[in-house]
Amino acid sequence: HFNPDSSPVELDERYQEQFDTSGDRLLLGFVGGLQPYKGLDDLAAALDDVKTECHVVIAGDGPERTGLERALGNRATFLGAVPYEQIPAFYHQIDALVLPSHTEGLPRVVLEAQATATPLIATRVGGLPEVVEDGETGLLVEPRSPAQLATAIDKLSSDAALRSQLGEDGRRAVVESYRWETMYERYEQFLETIVG
Repeated sequence: HFNPDSSPVELDERYQEQFDTSGDRLLLGFVGGLQPYKGLDDLAAALDDVKTECHVVIAGDGPERTGLERALGNRATFLGAVPYEQIPAFYHQIDALVLPSHTEGLPRVVLEAQATATPLIATRVGGLPEVVEDGETGLLVEPRSPAQLATAIDKLSSDAALRSQLGEDGRRAVVESYRWETMYERYEQFLETIVG
């Protein structure tokens, strides 16, 4: 259970030393398996078009890693699989989470990022439009659209106030909708409907 009110643990030194926070570049993060449907090839293509300097830190592993390392080159740092208890601290190290997936259900990483007030860019697939209100609690782009992804990255990079607002509003939304108490009430109502 991910508690949005808990303080993040410190990021382990082996990961911390791989974060280069020097300079003014936007630090993007990705959390998840490195599978084709996660759309990281689209992110690599988008980085070819972004106007501002940014770097991607990837927490996760999978069959696409070798190809992505070639495609992203020195624009990305690959941490490999990061233990779950380290993920809250990871969110606090990045400027924004990017989830360029081609397909998703309701990815936990989006709710986790919102819970830590981390602004995010995600694709308009699966359950994402239900939890991310475009321009309010995050930025949504069409899947398989590196051009839209690049535009969203540039928008976040150039507007610190927007990053802050998306993070704060995202946290407020997830806390209101996904606290245990709220979820319990929903389940209770659902079960009463079924039993009744």
